[in-house]
Amino acid sequence: MMLKLTGTTWNSLELPTDLLVAEKITNLSICIYNIWARSNMGRVWLRCNVNLHETNIKLALGDVWTLVATDVSYISTSASEQVPN
Repeated sequence: MMLKLTGTTWNSLELPTDLLVAEKITNLSICIYNIWARSNMGRVWLRCNVNLHETNIKLALGDVWTLVATDVSYISTSASEQVPN
């Protein structure tokens, strides 16, 4: 059975607070329970406690970004919400 998610609106998400001056988010990978972001400088953040099934948007988008890696060229997630090595 394939899960089909659809939506009718876009929501803003705050950026990681430790972005450097010339740094921009260039790649996002969004899952049901977490969000991964990569910057143009190769740094990667994970946003935990995301739950896209939640109707309260503040709860749905999680609570904090955590810097987890540097020097990464691209990110994508698998169906199990893992970032492959």
